Amino acid sequence: MIADSKDSARAILLRSFSDAEDCRIDTVTFRDIMCDFGASCGEYAMESQAYGEFKKVAELNNVTFTSEPYDGIVTLQVVEVDGVKTRED
Repeated sequence: MIADSKDSARAILLRSFSDAEDCRIDTVTFRDIMCDFGASCGEYAMESQAYGEFKKVAELNNVTFTSEPYDGIVTLQVVEVDGVKTRED
């Protein structure tokens, strides 16, 4: 999950089914995404602002991707990024 901000990430953790104490919040860069941050195999859930920033940088770097709202929630996009370097690479 890539949140819009640390505050948003904290709010998500508090609402999630996960034990917040077992989670951490890290800053994520475009490079992290392209290097399979979190062993995602190139698929990430992104909040709207994070998605907008990702989209700009992806376009500047000629990185293609697909996206769709998560379970009909338009403020949360599931993004599948092409060309992510996975752990098997």
